[in-house]
Amino acid sequence: LRGPGIELHIGTRASLQDNSICNTWSLPKRLISHYSPFLEAACLRDFKESQEKRIELPDDDATVFALFVEWLYYGDYAIAPLSLPLSSISVDARCWVLGDKFLCTEFKNHAMSRLYAEHTSAIFTRAVTTQEVRYICDNSAPGSKLRQLYIALVATNFGNSDLVLGTADEWDKLLVDWKIDLWPEFNHEVIANSYDLGRKLVGKDFLGRAYFFNCR
Repeated sequence: LRGPGIELHIGTRASLQDNSICNTWSLPKRLISHYSPFLEAACLRDFKESQEKRIELPDDDATVFALFVEWLYYGDYAIAPLSLPLSSISVDARCWVLGDKFLCTEFKNHAMSRLYAEHTSAIFTRAVTTQEVRYICDNSAPGSKLRQLYIALVATNFGNSDLVLGTADEWDKLLVDWKIDLWPEFNHEVIANSYDLGRKLVGKDFLGRAYFFNCR
């Protein structure tokens, strides 16, 4: 980790109104460049950030970025129960989204492994909400592994009120808001709780853990 560092400014002062924090990190260029082509470009190319030795990321969540830094150094991150505001959106889903922005496949896969465990555990299984699926739609590309995971979870468990929260009307509104074309098959069959649809969407190895990981 020898060599120069660079400052990363995460969040904005204005975001303090919604309980976010403007954080400044000083991290080795080699470390962040090794894991993130996005940050490597900001460090090494003729960008304003490279000249000023500062990267501004005003739209990113400071707490989620801190988990990324923890993962950089330790290969894992721990979520303290009181470190995050109450939210229906999984912090691991938010980590996956950050990893996607940073083009960091390893971090995405780590977040995905945690998500998969949360939603398939035999005990304390995490439920899916309309708010969470809307966040996934807003922040991931069609066909992404994250989106496919949530499609499969909802398609398989729609009739189970412990695993899928929200009314049929709320789910219908979500699909209408997204103009249906994102999930053409999902909209027609999910209300009927189609297990076969889940198998068709994710392949023969339904909800097989390896399916949802990205490769370089």
